[in-house]
Amino acid sequence: MGDSLALALGGEWVNYRLKLKGKNLTLSGGDLNEPVTFQRVGPATPRPDSVPVPPDPDISPLTPGKPT
Repeated sequence: MGDSLALALGGEWVNYRLKLKGKNLTLSGGDLNEPVTFQRVGPATPRPDSVPVPPDPDISPLTPGKPT
């Protein structure tokens, strides 16, 4: 869906509704008690190659206390 965001938190998927207007991104729903608005303040920062992308929890769930 174009107006939702799913994040893997603690091995569980949490779904949020999102609204993008100008420089503001508002998230609501999921585990939030009230909407949270973020404001863009500069250009995107690329992820350095030295920072690994975590595994998809649906494919290889993380075990608490054990690094992958």
